[in-house]
Amino acid sequence: MHRLAILYLVVLALPLSLLGCDGTASPVSPDQVAGLQQSDAVIRSSEDAVARPLSETSSGTLRPVGACSADVVAFEAEGRGRASHVGGFDIELSWCLDATTGEIGDGNATVVAANGDRIDMTLAGQAVSTTRLRFQAEIVGGSGRFAGAAGMLDIVAVLGESGSWTSDGTGWISY
Repeated sequence: MHRLAILYLVVLALPLSLLGCDGTASPVSPDQVAGLQQSDAVIRSSEDAVARPLSETSSGTLRPVGACSADVVAFEAEGRGRASHVGGFDIELSWCLDATTGEIGDGNATVVAANGDRIDMTLAGQAVSTTRLRFQAEIVGGSGRFAGAAGMLDIVAVLGESGSWTSDGTGWISY
């Protein structure tokens, strides 16, 4: 059925695209066709993956560990929390914070569930104030039941005294 629908679109779209074509450019380049074929393979290989709502709450400690570049401070953090689809977890994070703009970049996080399954994320965001950070975490893989995981998580972290932090996040995960 899927191939029939694609064939139908090609048969319908080809004559329509030729009507507007001046002959100087192909309506679809060979690179685009290869990309479409690759996208179709990715869709077929992840048919079992289901997008699920994800929420987390966690807390821990953080510390500056050096400089990423001029006016950009490197941080590391660790903590524990609970998340839907994960249960209890340990987390390690690192990121760079631009002291001038408050921009957060070059961040990574690893969540490890109680059974050892792992979720890997990249982090970016913004310092909203001196005690509040907003992260966008992109889930980029993992191990165990989270191998090949994808998703997004919006996280708000509140910084406390002596390097403590708490966070709450919501988003989705597909695995």
